[in-house]
Amino acid sequence: MFPMKKLKKEDIVTIVGVNQNTKIIAELLGFPESEEHLLRPWSQAIVKMYEVNPSEQYQMEAKKAADDDSQEAAKVAAKYEKEAEQE
Repeated sequence: MFPMKKLKKEDIVTIVGVNQNTKIIAELLGFPESEEHLLRPWSQAIVKMYEVNPSEQYQMEAKKAADDDSQEAAKVAAKYEKEAEQE
C-alpha cells in the first residue's frame, strides 16, 4: 500500500488520523466517494466561524461552505428518499 521506509511520522498521522477519519465520516454521511475530498475543506471553513473575532473573509468562506454542504446534504437525502420509495 505505502512504502513504509519512506514515510515520516507526520505522514502516518495524516494517513491514519485525518484521511481515514474523513473517509469514515463521509461514508457515514452518505457522501458519494467522488466528493469525499470536499468534506474536509468544508468543515475547516465552517469552523472558522467559531474564532473569537472571525474576519469577513472567514465569515464568507464559512457561509459558502455551509451552503455547499447543505446542497450536498439535500442531494444525499433525496437519494435516500428515492431508494426508500423503491423498496
